[in-house]
Amino acid sequence: TDGNNCSVTTLVQILQNPQILIDTITPKEPTCWGDGDGALYITASGGVGLLTYQLNTGNPQTNGMFPNLTAGGYSITIRDSLGCSIDSLYVLTQPDPVHFSSLIIDGVYCVGASNGKIIVKGSGGRGNNRYYLSPGLHISSSGVIDGLHEGIYTLTIKDSSGCHFDTVINI
Repeated sequence: TDGNNCSVTTLVQILQNPQILIDTITPKEPTCWGDGDGALYITASGGVGLLTYQLNTGNPQTNGMFPNLTAGGYSITIRDSLGCSIDSLYVLTQPDPVHFSSLIIDGVYCVGASNGKIIVKGSGGRGNNRYYLSPGLHISSSGVIDGLHEGIYTLTIKDSSGCHFDTVINI
């Protein structure tokens, strides 16, 4: 109201900027236990202007692609051009380490014989294990390798991703 008792009423609408939303977090687990080839692919929308993506305390970047990660917890911050942000935590998992869960060694019965045998079972990794015994070309998917001579061998278990574990055995 002014000095002449005139007044004006104005309706003002205050709009809120669009909220930043994390649309997707797509993980790629590391291939094997302890590998650093995992990744997180993050997409977001909303906010004002260009969105930046930051993982832990790394530098902000304009895309949500974070390769070469090991398993563990990651703090994700997505920020718009006004400084508004959204935070999230993501735990990137990995397969269990490949290992032998059981190993039975049946030695040769007589010197010079070829009747030694091993029965092995592996665990961890991504499954579909194959077993290799060297020296020689001994390969098994069942875990039974027989017809072995007396000697020292390297026994390897390998999963479908090529993750492996080795041990030396004496027959």
